Amino acid sequence: MSGIIISVDKAELENLISHAIVAAFDKAGVSKQRETESILDIDGVQKYLSMKRSSIYQKTHKKEIPHYKKGKALYFLKEELDQWVRQGRRPMKGEIDPEKEMLITRRFKNIQK
Repeated sequence: MSGIIISVDKAELENLISHAIVAAFDKAGVSKQRETESILDIDGVQKYLSMKRSSIYQKTHKKEIPHYKKGKALYFLKEELDQWVRQGRRPMKGEIDPEKEMLITRRFKNIQK
Protein backbone atom coordinates (compact mmCIF):
# COMPACT_ATOMS: atom_id res chain seq x y z
CA MET A 1 0.00 0.00 0.00
CA SER A 2 1.54 3.26 -1.08
CA GLY A 3 0.22 6.66 -0.13
CA ILE A 4 1.16 10.28 -0.20
CA ILE A 5 1.91 12.03 3.05
CA ILE A 6 1.59 15.80 3.14
CA SER A 7 2.16 18.31 5.86
CA VAL A 8 -0.66 20.81 6.51
CA ASP A 9 -1.04 23.23 9.39
CA LYS A 10 -4.17 23.10 11.56
CA ALA A 11 -5.88 26.23 10.15
CA GLU A 12 -5.46 25.06 6.56
CA LEU A 13 -6.81 21.59 7.42
CA GLU A 14 -9.86 23.12 9.12
CA ASN A 15 -10.44 25.31 6.07
CA LEU A 16 -10.22 22.31 3.70
CA ILE A 17 -12.64 20.27 5.81
CA SER A 18 -15.06 23.19 6.08
CA HIS A 19 -15.10 23.69 2.30
CA ALA A 20 -15.58 19.95 1.73
CA ILE A 21 -18.57 19.86 4.09
CA VAL A 22 -20.21 22.90 2.47
CA ALA A 23 -19.68 21.39 -0.99
CA ALA A 24 -21.20 18.07 0.13
CA PHE A 25 -24.27 19.82 1.57
CA ASP A 26 -24.69 21.89 -1.59
CA LYS A 27 -24.43 18.78 -3.75
CA ALA A 28 -26.99 16.94 -1.59
CA GLY A 29 -29.35 19.94 -1.67
CA VAL A 30 -29.39 20.35 2.10
CA SER A 31 -30.39 23.80 3.28
CA LYS A 32 -28.05 25.63 5.62
CA GLN A 33 -30.97 26.67 7.80
CA ARG A 34 -32.26 23.85 9.94
CA GLU A 35 -35.96 23.17 9.96
CA THR A 36 -36.02 23.32 13.74
CA GLU A 37 -35.17 27.01 13.59
CA SER A 38 -38.58 27.65 12.03
CA ILE A 39 -40.48 25.84 14.82
CA LEU A 40 -41.78 28.14 17.54
CA ASP A 41 -43.34 27.47 20.92
CA ILE A 42 -45.99 29.71 22.49
CA ASP A 43 -43.35 32.18 23.76
CA GLY A 44 -41.76 32.38 20.32
CA VAL A 45 -45.13 33.13 18.70
CA GLN A 46 -45.77 35.82 21.31
CA LYS A 47 -42.56 37.59 20.34
CA TYR A 48 -42.82 36.88 16.60
CA LEU A 49 -46.41 38.12 16.15
CA SER A 50 -46.57 40.54 19.12
CA MET A 51 -49.72 38.82 20.39
CA LYS A 52 -50.90 38.17 23.91
CA ARG A 53 -50.58 34.62 25.20
CA SER A 54 -54.33 34.40 25.87
CA SER A 55 -55.12 35.49 22.29
CA ILE A 56 -52.88 32.75 20.90
CA TYR A 57 -54.53 30.11 23.11
CA GLN A 58 -57.97 31.38 22.09
CA LYS A 59 -57.12 31.21 18.38
CA THR A 60 -55.72 27.69 18.71
CA HIS A 61 -58.85 26.58 20.58
CA LYS A 62 -61.05 27.99 17.79
CA LYS A 63 -58.68 26.49 15.19
CA GLU A 64 -58.09 29.93 13.67
CA ILE A 65 -54.30 29.76 13.72
CA PRO A 66 -52.22 26.90 12.30
CA HIS A 67 -50.58 24.90 15.09
CA TYR A 68 -49.39 21.47 16.21
CA LYS A 69 -49.94 19.85 19.56
CA LYS A 70 -47.56 17.30 21.06
CA GLY A 71 -48.79 16.28 24.48
CA LYS A 72 -49.71 19.50 26.23
CA ALA A 73 -47.24 21.65 24.29
CA LEU A 74 -48.20 23.82 21.31
CA TYR A 75 -45.86 24.29 18.36
CA PHE A 76 -46.07 26.57 15.35
CA LEU A 77 -44.21 26.74 12.03
CA LYS A 78 -42.95 30.21 11.09
CA GLU A 79 -43.81 29.68 7.42
CA GLU A 80 -47.41 28.75 8.26
CA LEU A 81 -47.74 31.76 10.56
CA ASP A 82 -46.44 34.05 7.80
CA GLN A 83 -48.98 32.59 5.38
CA TRP A 84 -51.77 32.94 7.96
CA VAL A 85 -50.93 36.62 8.47
CA ARG A 86 -50.87 37.22 4.69
CA GLN A 87 -54.36 35.70 4.33
CA GLY A 88 -55.76 38.49 6.49
CA ARG A 89 -54.67 41.23 4.08
CA ARG A 90 -57.33 43.83 3.34
CA PRO A 91 -57.36 45.66 0.00
CA MET A 92 -56.32 49.29 0.01
CA LYS A 93 -58.78 51.98 -1.02
CA GLY A 94 -57.32 52.34 -4.51
CA GLU A 95 -57.43 48.57 -5.11
CA ILE A 96 -61.23 48.28 -4.78
CA ASP A 97 -63.31 48.89 -7.92
CA PRO A 98 -65.36 52.08 -7.58
CA GLU A 99 -68.57 50.16 -8.45
CA LYS A 100 -67.96 47.57 -5.74
CA GLU A 101 -67.09 50.28 -3.25
CA MET A 102 -70.38 52.06 -4.03
CA LEU A 103 -72.33 48.80 -3.55
CA ILE A 104 -70.66 48.15 -0.21
CA THR A 105 -71.36 51.71 0.93
CA ARG A 106 -75.06 51.41 -0.04
CA ARG A 107 -75.45 48.10 1.80
CA PHE A 108 -73.73 49.49 4.87
CA LYS A 109 -76.05 52.52 4.89
CA ASN A 110 -79.12 50.27 4.51
CA ILE A 111 -78.00 48.10 7.43
CA GLN A 112 -77.55 51.14 9.68
CA LYS A 113 -81.15 52.35 9.08
